[in-house]
Amino acid sequence: MKKTILAFGLFLPALFLASCAGNASAEQVDQLVSQITWLGSTNPYGHTAILIQAGDLNIYLDPVDLASIDTLPKADIILVTHNHADHFSAETIAALTKEGTTVVSFASPTMAALYPEGIRLAPGENERVNGIKIEAISAYNDSHAQGMGFVGFILTIDGVRVYCSGDTELSPEMLALADIDVAVLNVRAGYSLSGEDAADFAEQVGPQVLIPIHWMPEDDTYDDGAQIDILRQDLPATTHLVVLELK
Repeated sequence: MKKTILAFGLFLPALFLASCAGNASAEQVDQLVSQITWLGSTNPYGHTAILIQAGDLNIYLDPVDLASIDTLPKADIILVTHNHADHFSAETIAALTKEGTTVVSFASPTMAALYPEGIRLAPGENERVNGIKIEAISAYNDSHAQGMGFVGFILTIDGVRVYCSGDTELSPEMLALADIDVAVLNVRAGYSLSGEDAADFAEQVGPQVLIPIHWMPEDDTYDDGAQIDILRQDLPATTHLVVLELK
């Protein structure tokens, strides 16, 4: 799927990336970013899903009420950060599932009952699925209690470490991350990260690329546009902002 980049362009200068914290090469990061699609949702609370096409693998994050679901490939891996209605839909997962699809989710009895053949990860745990290392990172804030065990994920794909935050505050667990090449951050002030939080994360952790999702470019009910403007303004020069077009 073709990507449209609305901020700064996609292809990243090798000298620029050489100064960043991650271990992947410029070519590896560029290739991985070109394989990420931000998926539009009809859910009124935002666009939380991405599709990563890594070789023959189709990896979905938090797919819910996808506008283009009839044209999307079936999933090899489906990641679920938590069970709020804008992040989890059993119906959408069923529509994307084929024989051999693996659902990797936060750990809960509900997810175990729904997907007994799936994988549940508590914060700090990791698993390898179809050659992809998947690590669970705690994700919490005032709207997402830490005791619920909600998570973000780090995926290692062809040597590139991709952090998908889920809904979280700028937590100590986030700030302790290292060697992140691509950060896919949920930006929604009051419910997940603010633009300032996302910029502070980039300043302290140093991802090579930052991709904001969850926000709604077509609807400013939650003041999302202002948060993206703050992110653009405050992002350190060592991190490259990539804003994907919804598909």
